Amino acid sequence: MSQCECKLCARTRQFRLALEKIPEQEREFWSNLYNHLFDIEVDRDYYKAIVDGTWPNADQIIGHYRQKT
Repeated sequence: MSQCECKLCARTRQFRLALEKIPEQEREFWSNLYNHLFDIEVDRDYYKAIVDGTWPNADQIIGHYRQKT
């Protein structure tokens, strides 16, 4: 099975290789930072898809949010 070549997967592979070069006592910091970046990018892509209407039921999600405010 071939590996995914999207930007996120390619960057993750590159990061993991670079992480091996970092001293062991510093890896947790950099790994946590990278995981935080990953979470932010996933959230950004989710919200972008809602706003541009490509996420399934995007109109319902927006409508639900507007009712709460």
